[in-house]
Amino acid sequence: MGLLWGALLLLLLNYFLVSNFVLMDCRHRETWIVPSMVWYIISLLTALCGWALLKCWLSDPGYVPTVITVENGERFCEVCRSVKPFRAHHCRRCKRCVFRMDHHCTWINNCVGYTNQKYFILLLSYLVALGSVGSISTIYIWLFSIRSETFPSLVNFVVVCMNAGAAVYARLYLREQLESIETNTTLVETYQGTHGDGNVNVFEQIFGTSRYLWFFPICTTLAPNYQEQVFGSDKLGPLDAASLGISVDHVREVDKVD
Repeated sequence: MGLLWGALLLLLLNYFLVSNFVLMDCRHRETWIVPSMVWYIISLLTALCGWALLKCWLSDPGYVPTVITVENGERFCEVCRSVKPFRAHHCRRCKRCVFRMDHHCTWINNCVGYTNQKYFILLLSYLVALGSVGSISTIYIWLFSIRSETFPSLVNFVVVCMNAGAAVYARLYLREQLESIETNTTLVETYQGTHGDGNVNVFEQIFGTSRYLWFFPICTTLAPNYQEQVFGSDKLGPLDAASLGISVDHVREVDKVD
């Protein structure tokens, strides 16, 4: 829970620094052409990040209903005392079975599963865009200050480090999420060496059919298909979980891999 509030505070701190110490400081310069436009873009991206972060935290990640029928065989969760679909996994922290559970993210204080994966991907995308715009605009102002013989402030350096670090960090996890959609697998399934049906349009399942709503943290995910089967993978191995930035030991500690 602490990391969630920390993420919100960092987001607000970054917006405060960029708005008040970086962009506002150069509005009086005639050579700075688009400070207002950049400020509006950063404001919009900050709002979208906060919106997506709250949706990731408050949304149902894909908890499996207590009463469900699974064709072609059933599994039973001894903890939840209910039927568990083949692509569902039990989270020790949430104490529930989550359909297509990827991992339990401490930054959002929630699991990343089938129902809220769209919000998580959008959050990472917004962070990449926000960090890139914030760092590039700040570097431009910094160079402008050097040319005008004005010593660049420490705030500029802090803002560049915060935004560039957020962009790089989010981009790594965004790439992993997009790869999971491409291969129809999750982090837990990657650890197990399994995956879903390769002929399924996973992107459409997660983001829905309305392309105009893809870019907003609004529920457009299609209804889950609890009848999905799992297949052995000839591309992913058990040790590939380490390539996702989360160690195998961490996967074992957070998630009950069955």
